Order: sequence, then C-alpha cells, then structure tokens
Amino acid sequence: MNIIDTFFYCTYRFLMKLGRSEDNAKWSALMHASLYVCLLVDSMIKLVGLIHNDSIIKLYALLGFWGLLPIDLIAMIILYIRYYKYSILERFNDRYKRLKSKNLVKILVCMLMICFPLLWFYITRTYISVYV
Repeated sequence: MNIIDTFFYCTYRFLMKLGRSEDNAKWSALMHASLYVCLLVDSMIKLVGLIHNDSIIKLYALLGFWGLLPIDLIAMIILYIRYYKYSILERFNDRYKRLKSKNLVKILVCMLMICFPLLWFYITRTYISVYV
C-alpha cells in the first residue's frame, strides 16, 4: 500500500503545483491511482491466465472494457475510502518530507507511470494472441 500511497501523493502534489484546487487534485489523483490499480489487477489476472488456461479468465478477457469496469469501480471505492473520505494527506506529507531521496521517489513514480501501461499492453496483447 505504500507504493500506492506514494503514487497518489506524488500525483496530488503535481496537480496542486499546476494550480488545481485541493478537492480537484484529490479527485484526479484518486482516479489516476484507481486506474493504475485496475491495470495491475488486470495484468495479474492475465498473467495467471497465461500460466493456467482457465475458462473464467478467458471469459473475462473476452469482455474487454466491460471486464475492466467493475475492477476499476471496486478500486475507486476502496481508494475513495482511504484517500478522499478520510483526510490523511497530512500524514503522507509528513512521511514525504522525511524522505531523504525525494528525487529518486519522483523518478520511480514517473517510470512507473510510463512503463506500467506499456507492460500492461504487452501482457494483454500476449494473452489475447495466445488464447483468444
């Protein structure tokens, strides 16, 4: 959860620096984090599907976007409860200020933002080309 917390907080800080209001920045960071959680879960399902060809995973893959929608909604509800409903941003801010290597964290988050969708695309296309 610390990775998701850091991802959410870095997105939130970036949006605040762009001039968004606190509420809008929180909501956008929430949606952004839930998208990446959704892609992570989808990648894990399809990796399991590559190892064990199961009919449920094949049905899930055939759903395409409609299979991602419930996962994203569940992720958004869980992250909403954690980040949006309870204001724990001060705790994230304190933890972030105590870090000694803030630039390393920023670089890792940026690499995650770039590389993870590419990895998700690769896993999805591999699964579709093999089993669907």
